[in-house]
Amino acid sequence: MIPKPAHDIRIADLESLVGRVPEGKTIEYKRQMPAGTREERIKFLATISSLANTAGGDLLIGVEAKDGIPTGIPGVAVASLDDEKLRLENILIDGSEPRIPRVEIAPIACTSGRHALVIRVHRSWLAPHRVKLNDKFYGRNSAGKYPLDVTELRSAFVLSESTGEKIRNFRNERLMKIAAKETSVLLHNRPTIVIHVVPFSTFAGVQSIDPCCGGSERPRHSNPSGSIWRTESAISESRRLRYGSSIKRGQNARIYSVVPVGSFRSGDYSRSG
Repeated sequence: MIPKPAHDIRIADLESLVGRVPEGKTIEYKRQMPAGTREERIKFLATISSLANTAGGDLLIGVEAKDGIPTGIPGVAVASLDDEKLRLENILIDGSEPRIPRVEIAPIACTSGRHALVIRVHRSWLAPHRVKLNDKFYGRNSAGKYPLDVTELRSAFVLSESTGEKIRNFRNERLMKIAAKETSVLLHNRPTIVIHVVPFSTFAGVQSIDPCCGGSERPRHSNPSGSIWRTESAISESRRLRYGSSIKRGQNARIYSVVPVGSFRSGDYSRSG
């Protein structure tokens, strides 16, 4: 996945992938727009649903690739970007069950009036999603998409149910602490509205952050899963930490302590030194 909001991605970001970032768990390339045939719609739906069912990611249309490695960004010619976006959205609405939430489609101008499309798919809290045209569920690994087998499908349904239960339990626990005045910040003794902002990834499985990529604007290389990271020469090796930790650095930017922070913080970290 390109480490930028979909609508902030520019042609230079796509060109930086050429010859360097292969297809993987969170990124896939297509030369042409999906046609209207049943087979093409199944391929498109399988790619989008596999991203939503796994870790999210980007489908980049208008990118030439060989053996999974991009070789150029020729783009595609479309008569109307709005009509094409509407067509793709309708394929997703009609062809997946349950409907896949949070799919963004961002056009990027190429040369000669052509465009590339970034289709950003977020990990879904309604997974697993089924492709209705062939009645299959898809997941992803570093080699790309694949149909889920019975064991994986059972695990996906169990995870979906357990995630919802974990979030409900978290909410109930926090409400009891608020009622007992056991909050980190003392609240006024008056009617209160409580809004819980719950990062889905915190409850849907272990995530990791790479402290070496903090503050980077441009990717330097990719890891085997297809996620884009940046390394700093001041740190001798790439280290990974579970979400929910604060990273402190000493001299020469070396990490000298890892401090747990709070009961739920998703991906925040601070640096000093």
